[in-house]
This record gives sequence, structure tokens and C-alpha cells, in this order.
Amino acid sequence: MSKKDIARITKAIDFVSPHCKRPEWVRYLMAIKAVMGEEGRELAEAWSAKSDKFNDRDFDSTWRSIKAAGGITGATVFKEARRFGWAPSKDETDDPPATTKPPVIPVQKPIYTTFPLALQFWAEAMHNEDPSLSRNEHVARHSYAIRKKVEWAAGALRGLATGSVVGYQADCILIPQWTYPKKHFCGLECINVAGKKQTFGKKGLVTLRDDRDEGLPRWVCEGWATGAHLFKLSHCVVYISGSKGMLKKTYAAVKARHPKSFIKIAGEVDG
Repeated sequence: MSKKDIARITKAIDFVSPHCKRPEWVRYLMAIKAVMGEEGRELAEAWSAKSDKFNDRDFDSTWRSIKAAGGITGATVFKEARRFGWAPSKDETDDPPATTKPPVIPVQKPIYTTFPLALQFWAEAMHNEDPSLSRNEHVARHSYAIRKKVEWAAGALRGLATGSVVGYQADCILIPQWTYPKKHFCGLECINVAGKKQTFGKKGLVTLRDDRDEGLPRWVCEGWATGAHLFKLSHCVVYISGSKGMLKKTYAAVKARHPKSFIKIAGEVDG
């Protein structure tokens, strides 16, 4: 972390409203931590405390869950602060003189800006699991699971999520999204009690059962509830695709990895 960046973000954050919605608040905290590391806690807490929504425990758990290298940079704060009149002083800027040619910036792959929230919601859910209940019981008691008659976790957790679709601190079923075949965490689908769905990060797959046994039949479907019921009925390997548009692509990827296996696409159960 450079002294210039620390000086800039210390002044810039005062131009940003602490009364923002939770997702934006988390992003600003991530930006401060990216620039200052753990030393930024005092600044982040003092700024957050200006909001009437401030809660000590919530701040502490959120700050601890954020990683300094979470993909968000100080530019998130700088951009917002400029909208309200902030500008770095000459001794704080790294901009080259006007006579210097602008640097060539390489084109980067798209960054899913909500991915850090996926990591945060998932980590908080794992940390806050009710020790008195099994994971299956905890998920099965969610209103959406009861309505869909799903009586086990099916790869999911239950926890809180905040978003424009699911709402603020919503009680959600959290369905992890994984790349295939490497199985890297890439996102999180959140379903609130009303059945509204919002994905943070990138859509991927959920695989129910170890798929290394080549002798097992395989089903590809869309929808967490559909996959949960299909697995209970068949005890085959079930791949839950993140969207209907991914079904054929998922089928092709599974077929390429398991060319001798019986693979079928299942329709969605809307019950």
C-alpha cells in the first residue's frame, strides 16, 4: 500500500455517504481494506458509524469476512467520491504530466463485481450454522424448501443475503455455483422466502453425488428443487445447471467427460 493511496482514500471516503445500501457499503469496506489492509479498520468503522444503521457486531463480522485481495480496489471509493466533488491534490495523484502520452492499458477479462458478495454470504453462512440442527434440517425448515417439499440440503446452506432482488438481510437458501469440470467456486444463487432468486458472481453447476463412477447414470436439470427431488428418486449423479440456457452446454460438457455414461436432460418440477 502506498502513502498516496492511503492519503487519497482517507480524504475521499468523507465524500461518500455511509447511508448507502448494504451491498455498496460492503464494497466500500472492501475498497478500504484493499488499500490499507487491517490498518484500515479504524477508518472504515469511523465512517460506517455515521450511519443510523450502524451495528458493532455486524461491522465486526463483515470486516473480518472481507479479504484484502477480494477483487475490489480503492477506485470504487474514488469514483463515488468524485461524483460529490472530491479531487486528489497534486501531491496525492499519480497522474502523469499532461505532455506525457497516456499508458496503453491491456484489455482484461470481465470481472464479476458481485463475486466478493458471493464469497461473503457463503462464508458467513458456514460460520453461523446452527449447531443444534443438522445442515439438512436447517435448510429443510426454510419456507421455500417447505413449499417445494425439499427435505434435505442438496448441496445448499441457509443464511443471510442482501441484494436488490432478495432484499436486505434476507433469510435465503444459498446454492453454491461451481465451474465444471474443475469445480471452482464461481458464484452463489440466493432464494428468499418468497422464492425470489438472485445470483451473485457467475452461474455454474451443483453436482449431487461423486461423479467419478463411470457406471452411474447421469441427469442434467435446471432448478435446485428439481435436482433435489431427482436425486432422491434416482440416486444417480445429478448436475443442476444454473439456468435453462445452460442445459445443453452442461449436457455437452458432461458427455465429453463421461462419453460412455447414460445421460439425460430432465424437465423442471414446478411444484
